[in-house]
Amino acid sequence: MSNVRPGRTQATRLRPASLGGALLQKVAANNTQLMLAVIIALQVAVLFRSPPASPNQYVFSTLSPQGQRQELESQSTIKSQHHKTQQQDNKPIKVAYAISLIECTDNHKSGHSSVAGLQDASIVMRHSIHQNSIRNPSSGSKYDYQMYAIIHEQAKSCAPTLEAAGFTTIIRPPPVLEKDIQDNYLRKHIHKEVCCGVHEFVKLYAYQIPAPIVVHLDIDFIFQKPLDALFDTMLGTADKTTRALVQREDPTAPWPTNIEAMITRDYHSTYPGRNAGFQAGFWVLKPSQKHFDKLIDIIKTTNYVGDFSPQNGWGGKGYGGFVGARAMQGLIAYYYDMHVPDTWVELNNCRYNAVQAIVHAKKDGKCLSGRESCEDCRDTPIPEIYSFHYTACRKPWTCIAVKTDDPNNKMPRKYSVPVDIVHFDQCMKAQKVWHAMRADLEQKLVQLTGDKKNILRKGQSGSYNKEFFLGHCSEDQSAGYLRLAGGAPETIKRIPELYE
Repeated sequence: MSNVRPGRTQATRLRPASLGGALLQKVAANNTQLMLAVIIALQVAVLFRSPPASPNQYVFSTLSPQGQRQELESQSTIKSQHHKTQQQDNKPIKVAYAISLIECTDNHKSGHSSVAGLQDASIVMRHSIHQNSIRNPSSGSKYDYQMYAIIHEQAKSCAPTLEAAGFTTIIRPPPVLEKDIQDNYLRKHIHKEVCCGVHEFVKLYAYQIPAPIVVHLDIDFIFQKPLDALFDTMLGTADKTTRALVQREDPTAPWPTNIEAMITRDYHSTYPGRNAGFQAGFWVLKPSQKHFDKLIDIIKTTNYVGDFSPQNGWGGKGYGGFVGARAMQGLIAYYYDMHVPDTWVELNNCRYNAVQAIVHAKKDGKCLSGRESCEDCRDTPIPEIYSFHYTACRKPWTCIAVKTDDPNNKMPRKYSVPVDIVHFDQCMKAQKVWHAMRADLEQKLVQLTGDKKNILRKGQSGSYNKEFFLGHCSEDQSAGYLRLAGGAPETIKRIPELYE
């Protein structure tokens, strides 16, 4: 499956002018009314004829509701057309939810990723989005959704897995290669960046998805509550009641006139008194070719200072030295702060992108955001969280429930819950939210298929920390994770029927 079809041959088209000349010569002498009709028809044909294919077109590969692969072409130069906020033809506004996949492997260096985990994570994420959309009337949401997966060309073998889960797949190379970067330091060192150097920039293709709003997510993410207030505000609703529902990091900050994005900051990895990076696991944006082009140009041409001085990082403005600084987390923070200020809103990172890790300096307890006071994300009440991002608390499909400070724990830190930066009880409650979402999906799948053997007896037979993992784990670590529906393909392939 390829994302680009160069040299595409188009069917030969008759030129309206040539066709018109022949017809006019034939009828002019005999029938003036007929000649007039032909002229009008030709004018309409010229007005509505299809434009020629553009070399800037890209190809989406997707599955139809019948499961057949289709190709949908869209101009890469996306014109927002101000994306009408009113519902047309009584259809709800459809928000695009997109993930990016850079590798398709069971041996990821993080130790937390696998193809099996990818499948279950994508299915449970999609179910959480569905449950918080208009398709679930009890959610109270008025927005519909469509799922997208931006897939790095090196990970295209995972495309069928995501397509089977209901994602439209976009297979693309990185928009920038190392050789394109002019700055010597960045060109030589970006390959060392978490997670994946220049390859992470495939996330920028989110700007080219044809939708009024795109929510870009990491795969280890689920929703607990609808985001209607965010969408309403981005699409132009400016009344105080709606804006009050948007929980911002700084409630006193002025509102932009035109909101192009909503983001959270990665305060968990910020050094006291330094700029905070963008948290790349959650990003709400309006598609824009203008922003895409500017960001690509910045990557290629901007100087990057590689030391740890206050003037390090992108443009020598202090956007360096933290996790992901040389890639998305530094780039987007620098771009929004220095190039397009007053076009975005910073959301409360404890509630919209709940990593649930420490956001205070360990030495003096001051907020890493630089503000006088800030919420402690380790204690945010679970019912008040809109969305969970499973990083510090570990991924639900790894079944990790051992603490780093447990004297009997022989596992490395990355295979343990890091209780120096999180609260263990809070993490386990968050794990339960994910497993409860999977259990809800399983119950609905049993009703659809009647397959209790695979869904319940195989998928929910684990006894390890059952209070939180709800039967989905038989032991600690990934080896103890029990696949959704026991991994039975004949049952899993019917999941999209739940959302029709």
